[in-house]
Amino acid sequence: MGSTSYEPADIGPSTKILSARILIADDSRIVRLMLERALQNLVQETLIDQVSSGPEVFSYLKNNTPDIILLDILMPEINGYEVCRQIKEHPNWQHIPVIIVTAFSSKQTLAECLRAGAEDFIGKPVNELEIRARVHSMLRLKKQHDELMNTQHDLRAALEHLDTVLQMREDMSSMIVHDLRNPLSAAMLGCEVLTETELSTYQVKNVSRIEQELNYLNALIEDLLTISRIESGKLSLNLERVAVKDLLSEACSGLTSLKEGIKSVSLRACEAIPV
Repeated sequence: MGSTSYEPADIGPSTKILSARILIADDSRIVRLMLERALQNLVQETLIDQVSSGPEVFSYLKNNTPDIILLDILMPEINGYEVCRQIKEHPNWQHIPVIIVTAFSSKQTLAECLRAGAEDFIGKPVNELEIRARVHSMLRLKKQHDELMNTQHDLRAALEHLDTVLQMREDMSSMIVHDLRNPLSAAMLGCEVLTETELSTYQVKNVSRIEQELNYLNALIEDLLTISRIESGKLSLNLERVAVKDLLSEACSGLTSLKEGIKSVSLRACEAIPV
């Protein structure tokens, strides 16, 4: 094997690989040593482990999580195809990239490697420049995959927090509505009692205004309850045609009751909107 060195291209800080743990699984000690030598110093911190059989691969994975596995096909007890297949079926291992390294180079072998779930295939004898390039490329993909999984985890946590906040808001809305209804009902009852007594014209006007404001507040509470039911999925909306002019008139009539200085509100509807 030559001493050709390989320097990976600068792929930016977001995908820069600082450390990597590589597992080499081959029953030949010579091949394992050659692969280890070829992959030394691939990244800033390169840790290379070796096993010589399929059962040793599984024992290793129970306690370690490599960033990539280089796997031979012809190994004692369990061949590389079956080892790769079981790795890809295991929920805790299936994300680990597997590169098959074997002396068989036929298309049938390649197809079998892909069916077993391997991400790549390298023939023996191994070219140092090629294997360093392919392993580094696979490590980059693995890092991007890990970053994506971390992002999904963060998003899932954020959604769970959002659900908690929304539930707290719904509970608070229900509590506020409940606390407001009691004094509001008492105030509305008081207005009804006042209207049945002898009042001056000025007093009647004020009581009428108070009653109007209380009705407006009661409508706001009902709207708050409706929104809460919609957000919690307890109430579904049915689409229907409405007259925009009537809808705007109703909204503007509410504005005149909010501020004494507002005497009237004029509406100008666009000709393109049916009113």
